Amino acid sequence: MGEVWFDEEPRQGRVDVITYRQRPEPLGGGGWTPFHTRIIDLRLSEAELRSNVRKQTRQEIRRAGEQDGTVCSHHDGRDEEAFAQLQRFFDHWAVAQGRPPCDQVWLKAMADAGRLDISTARSAKGTLLVCHAHYLGRDRARAVCSASLRREDTDPLTHQIVGRANRLLHWNDMICFRGKGITYYDFAGWYTGDTDPRLLTINQFKAAFGGEVVCDYNCRLPVSLKGKAALWLRSLPGQLASRQGAANEGAIG
Repeated sequence: MGEVWFDEEPRQGRVDVITYRQRPEPLGGGGWTPFHTRIIDLRLSEAELRSNVRKQTRQEIRRAGEQDGTVCSHHDGRDEEAFAQLQRFFDHWAVAQGRPPCDQVWLKAMADAGRLDISTARSAKGTLLVCHAHYLGRDRARAVCSASLRREDTDPLTHQIVGRANRLLHWNDMICFRGKGITYYDFAGWYTGDTDPRLLTINQFKAAFGGEVVCDYNCRLPVSLKGKAALWLRSLPGQLASRQGAANEGAIG
């Protein structure tokens, strides 16, 4: 199965199905589902980006850097040490959250293609507090996984420091990607319902950085008879739940 992000074109290769992630419009000839997300326009000046961040979040970002001494850094996904650290840190966090471990094969394919950025926020003493991983498209940086120091592993004060570090790291990510000429920062999902308090809280966190909500489309297009048969099987009623779950794979909260 091949994979294409945003409005990029598929590479030549022998595959049966092409998965299009977050296309600006749906594709005919295959299945598709809408995917809402929040994006930040990085073509704005740094001052404009900062002014669009809510006051309390700006204060927490400033405190993380100036008072907590949090240090942010970026690593190429092909850096084996950084990649292994991401995997260990995310999997440790995922266990506590009752979530599956990171898809190492999926992330490694991004890294090998030179499309994976790994960013970290560490305490003044060097403790890893937060880790983000982004897929770098032609004009969009999209979060693909993130993790932070588990609440169970920290005291209340450190938990607050971790929260501020996460905000600082998001801001640092934006400024870093802006400097690379990337147009949009993608928070990887937006909850469109109104009944899940946890997801509504995540929405509030993302909205505090400004930007707008857009609707993209996750699509699957068969390019062979085998691919058509596979998608037909997935379309059976018993497969509907798993297909809907796949459409939201990678959403970051």
